[in-house]
Amino acid sequence: MGSGELGRLRMIAAPLLRGARLTTVRASLKRLPPTMARHLLIALLLVVLAAASLLPQPERLADTRLQAALGRALAAFALARSLDGVISVAQGTEVAIEPVGVGVTLAPGQLLDPVNDLVEQFSSLLLLASASLGVQTLLLGIGAWWPLKAAVAGALLLLAGCLAWRSSAPAPLRWLVAILLLLRFAVPLSVLASEGCWRLLLAGPFEQAQGELASGGELLAAEAEPPPVEAEAPQGWLAQARSWWQDTRSSLDPAERLQRIEAAAAKLTHRIVELIAVFTLESLLFPLLFLGAALRSLPWLARAMDPHPA
Repeated sequence: MGSGELGRLRMIAAPLLRGARLTTVRASLKRLPPTMARHLLIALLLVVLAAASLLPQPERLADTRLQAALGRALAAFALARSLDGVISVAQGTEVAIEPVGVGVTLAPGQLLDPVNDLVEQFSSLLLLASASLGVQTLLLGIGAWWPLKAAVAGALLLLAGCLAWRSSAPAPLRWLVAILLLLRFAVPLSVLASEGCWRLLLAGPFEQAQGELASGGELLAAEAEPPPVEAEAPQGWLAQARSWWQDTRSSLDPAERLQRIEAAAAKLTHRIVELIAVFTLESLLFPLLFLGAALRSLPWLARAMDPHPA
């Protein structure tokens, strides 16, 4: 850097040291050649990134979001396992058609076989989602490792010094800085971006589907329970005849109970499919999408730190 360039740098630094207004600093920057202004802007951004890389806030925010997502996945897994137990019990329910002590027995709980298979697949997906969140937690811990933080900050400051004093930086140094920046910030930014997509697109459907899934399980549990047997009180022959007729009519027409079970099965199927889509997007597709975008941005990031782009 020549004496003329040093003089221009002093001209810019003097208003800053005197606490001048931003307009004065802008006027000083406009007097610089465009190439030098670009050098100084990139160097300033690198210094800011070096300071940000030492802060603990990025991994703390990301860890909070990961723990919340993991809690949702584990809660849904517990709900799925309890629903699997309810369906297993409901599959053993029987409706007897015995108007005069002789008849046939139906098993309407067999309608729940497809739902039971879907619940098992949903449980497997939730385990995979939990594993994905656990891997992201481990990667987040690697990015927060203090030697990596120090390496990132040191490399950024070295690159900023090269750009400020030599007006250039070797390509290996720029690529090293780009790789270190991805190691430090790719996972936190991916987690925060996934959380933003969750709140914007998935939170409402998740709450609705989870609530209706719980209520559908309670409905199936109620259908699986046998009717309570009440002690018969002494009654006249007219009351006995009426009771016998009501029992006979209900035993001959099990369609109402079958319809309730079928409706509950259809409702559970729709909600389980919605939850499968929600957890697939939140725990698998969104993280892979944002991490893939970060990796593809590596060449662009290395070129952006070049003060003399081709």
